[in-house]
Amino acid sequence: MASLFRFFAFALLVILSLVAWAFFDYSRNRRKAASYFRERLGMAKDLFTMTRFVNMARVVIPETERFIAVFFRKGEHLEIREFAPDRVIDIPPDSVLLSDSSRNLTWIFVERSKTIFSLKVTDFLPGTLCHVRKGTGRVRFGDEDIPASNRDWFLMDRERGVTFSLPNGKEKDNEEGFFFYDGFAPTEGFLLDEDGGVLLVDEKRGTFGFREVAGEALTLYRPDDIVSATPSVEGPDFVDITVRDGKRPRFTFEFDDEGEARYWMEWFVRVRDEMSGKGTRTGIRFVRISPVKIS
Repeated sequence: MASLFRFFAFALLVILSLVAWAFFDYSRNRRKAASYFRERLGMAKDLFTMTRFVNMARVVIPETERFIAVFFRKGEHLEIREFAPDRVIDIPPDSVLLSDSSRNLTWIFVERSKTIFSLKVTDFLPGTLCHVRKGTGRVRFGDEDIPASNRDWFLMDRERGVTFSLPNGKEKDNEEGFFFYDGFAPTEGFLLDEDGGVLLVDEKRGTFGFREVAGEALTLYRPDDIVSATPSVEGPDFVDITVRDGKRPRFTFEFDDEGEARYWMEWFVRVRDEMSGKGTRTGIRFVRISPVKIS
């Protein structure tokens, strides 16, 4: 009993030490940022906001709609004229996304290996989030924030049909950037197995994305790619889908129950019959980020 008590006391001490260190580090960074704004930019009031996952403080000057990002550890700042973000999404573990809906403009800042990167994206305003939760066996939609420990997520601009995600695949390990999926903004999703296989469906456009294991980029399919959707011999919860794909022409998907399997089988058939031949386009882009240039 005494040893168990010592263990819990030690664990509590470690937790309190980490909390104290985090508070100390935040306070120190905030003082650095305030000093920079005051001494270099002539701003007496602390009107800035600290960024959660990037060593960056930011402020918008309302009179001129001028955005200022201060990288206080480097003693530098960046000014972006005519940019007043009204949506901020913190992206763990090292990024932040800021969107200005009035200008259809988004900026992404990333801090990796003590280097600050940035990416300017036009006509992309993410409004919906989904993330894969292996523990619950679900693809969850509608949360406001990305869980700090989750790197398996998708941000969607459903109006423009664009989806944005991290490059988890090994093919992009040595490159810095993000995936953009065009013609695809999922409204429903299914975690297919413990390996991280995922089916994501855009019901509005009739497009869908599939990956076999976690870490792979999605492969996108259009209504024209669907050949058939039929009950599977594996059981009433399974559906066989055949597509025009030379690499993998057939999939077997397992759903929660027979009713759900029947609904989605009929959906794939209806999409093939009603939406094929209408010129639906999909595409995947890997967009590289570059270090911030301070003029």
